[in-house]
Order: sequence, then structure tokens, then C-alpha cells
Amino acid sequence: MRLSYRGTPYDVESVPLELIDSGMVGQYRGHQIHFNYARHIPVPQPVQTLSYRGAAYHTTATGSIEPIATARRQRPATVEPTWTIADRAAHIAELERVHRLNIQRRLQHRIEVARAKGDTLLLNQLEQEMRQGV
Repeated sequence: MRLSYRGTPYDVESVPLELIDSGMVGQYRGHQIHFNYARHIPVPQPVQTLSYRGAAYHTTATGSIEPIATARRQRPATVEPTWTIADRAAHIAELERVHRLNIQRRLQHRIEVARAKGDTLLLNQLEQEMRQGV
């Protein structure tokens, strides 16, 4: 069939469809109508290996899904550190020291900002907090 779009001619080859009678009959403006539908033409699906939330599966050409049997991954053996009570206490003391240092730095920064803004009420509260030894 010869068609044109915006003045450009082109040829169209129609794809023949095999129609199957549905067995349904209707009426439109007094005329009897037989309804047909196209015979299903299978379209090959892509064959891929995919994974969803860690579960691997495989798609087939028919569109079905097949799980992939995988051996359970074993976690590598973790070696727990063997700490003595003295090591653990020293580690906890170091963590506490770093924590206090971080709080003091943050408080010092807030004091500098309050001074720059001229907020004496906030400055007094922050200095009082600093004296409490937080």
C-alpha cells in the first residue's frame, strides 16, 4: 500500500493476521456482526539471569521464571578480638576522652558564634555550661 506523510511517500506492507472466530455475535445498526480475535502469536522473551533482593533467578524464552539454586554463601569466620580487662578499660577511657573533647569543641564554636552575634543571654548560658565541665 502506498501512503504519504507530510508529502513524503512510503510503502507499507501489512502483516497478515490469522483471525479466529470468537463465537460471539452482536448487532450494530441493524446488522449482525461476528467478533473475531487474532490468534496469539508467541513473542520470544529475553533470556536473562537476574537478581531481586539477593535472590537470583533466570527468565526463559517462554516468559517463565526459574529460580537459580545457589549454594548458601558462608560468611567468613570473624575472629573476635581477645581483650583483657585493662585493654577494654583503656579503650573506654579513650572513647570518653574523645567524646568530651568533641563536646568542648562544639561548645567553643557556639560561644564564638554567640559573641559574633552579640547575644549576651546565650553567651552567659554557654559559658556557664563550659564552667560546669561538660
